[in-house]
Amino acid sequence: MIFLICAALTLIFTRLSFTGEVIAVPRILEFDAECQTVSGRHSDELTIVTYSQQMAKRVMNALCEDKQVNKQFGKVKSYWQPDEKEMFEFVGQGSADLVMIKDNFIRAFDSDITYGYREIASYGDYNAYLIGGKEKPILSKEFLLGKRIGILDYPSSRSGHIAPMRLLKNLGLTKNQVNLNYAKSHSQLRNLLSTGQVDMISSFWSENDNELFSAAYRTALEDSISGSKWYLKSAEKNPELKCSIQRLLQQMKQDYDGYYGNLTLIDPCPDARGTEG
Repeated sequence: MIFLICAALTLIFTRLSFTGEVIAVPRILEFDAECQTVSGRHSDELTIVTYSQQMAKRVMNALCEDKQVNKQFGKVKSYWQPDEKEMFEFVGQGSADLVMIKDNFIRAFDSDITYGYREIASYGDYNAYLIGGKEKPILSKEFLLGKRIGILDYPSSRSGHIAPMRLLKNLGLTKNQVNLNYAKSHSQLRNLLSTGQVDMISSFWSENDNELFSAAYRTALEDSISGSKWYLKSAEKNPELKCSIQRLLQQMKQDYDGYYGNLTLIDPCPDARGTEG
């Protein structure tokens, strides 16, 4: 709990010290969707929480078709929370069955001990970059003055928000000296850069970026950022559900490049391991 309070205060003071006031960033609250399982007979509900709307809905729809899920649940409900602070309630109260989150939030609430959350899959570590459209960004006050910089509009993203805001603060730049452009996703950031609406963006680098941008025009902001992890509540008591979810995540991995394609199963079930391509 102390960690969470400190983390929240750090985010607040970082933003205050950079601008002198709270940045008017649109706050994204709770969004959700649900689907009925094929059987639809069971009264219990499987709850999923992730950062991404696309990921939340994709996992939800796939689980509604899963045979094992149909045996245990009549409905699957998904929530997407771009701001990790909005996810505190889910993991702190154990109200999520399946959650994609950073491990420090699980440990902060002792959710692994209290509610039996177990890591079943994890995404690889990654680096944060300033990615330029026409030139390699220089991490200096003189270079960044007046530049149009694309960042994410939720403060929990290390590569899309925390790293660039920390850089601007360390360089002594105010909001009047740079032009911050906020996006709701990393794909939107890339659209801003590819269409010339910004000079640079702060994000991770994926193999697909080589098609639109030059790797020579990227500058590292932060190395080895820990990737998100998938946690399943009471996984040890429900191994069949764990295997179904791992198998689904492994199958979905094949459709992604970059961050979401770099997935590792933790203590994988034999049939889930067998889907690796």
